Amino acid sequence: MQEYPWRLKLVHDGLRCIRVERKGRFFAFEPEDAFHEVGLLLGGEEERLRGLFATAKIGGGEVALPGFLREKLGEIGGIEMHAFPAEVDGVQLEAIGYSPQLQPDRDSGVLRMRQAMRHPRKAARRLIEGEEARDGGDACVLQLTFPDGSRLLHLDLSLHNETSQDWVVSAQERFGGADWIICGVEYGQDEAVLRHLPGFGDGIYMIADLVNEERTRKGLPTNLLTPTVDKLIDKGLKAYPFPPKSSFRFEA
Repeated sequence: MQEYPWRLKLVHDGLRCIRVERKGRFFAFEPEDAFHEVGLLLGGEEERLRGLFATAKIGGGEVALPGFLREKLGEIGGIEMHAFPAEVDGVQLEAIGYSPQLQPDRDSGVLRMRQAMRHPRKAARRLIEGEEARDGGDACVLQLTFPDGSRLLHLDLSLHNETSQDWVVSAQERFGGADWIICGVEYGQDEAVLRHLPGFGDGIYMIADLVNEERTRKGLPTNLLTPTVDKLIDKGLKAYPFPPKSSFRFEA
């Protein structure tokens, strides 16, 4: 078997899905479709769970997810679940929750899969009958610590105008200095990202498009991320745009 040639490769497969390739098992943040990697779920919004239920339909797979979501979902046939914190194939997974921005033009994080949740029925019934995720839809940021000690931090959409300064300081103290940082930008939240992101250290920042495709589906306006990246570069950060269908490769 040929050894994987890169220290790390990150592939943006579209929507929220970012694939993490490495020497060992691959991971995939919030896949849209059925997946063979270890799925990493960051929250309970409908668009975050599509790949999980698609994978269950083809016989199961493996996911790691926040504890509140693990409790909410219950058992799903064929899916092996790990609640954060967890270790999978020598990779440490550590997460902290955050409160997503509440916007009138977005789903508020309800755990209702509608048509996509009809199978398996038992899990769907638990979600539909259960209360909505706390605080309008809990989500988390997630850090992966690889066997060589390097770290990948996914900040998801945690940096917005409603994010408390105390939360930002706590996250920076806990996860600051990661080698690679993925950060999404909620619509209209560029200034919040510019204000908070530099405090996470001197790593490589990938400003990921996580919302535009979903917003386009819903007929909503979208972000232009390049100006945000340019301003981060002006602040001295090693920042790059990370649009769908693009990738980064890091040599060993």
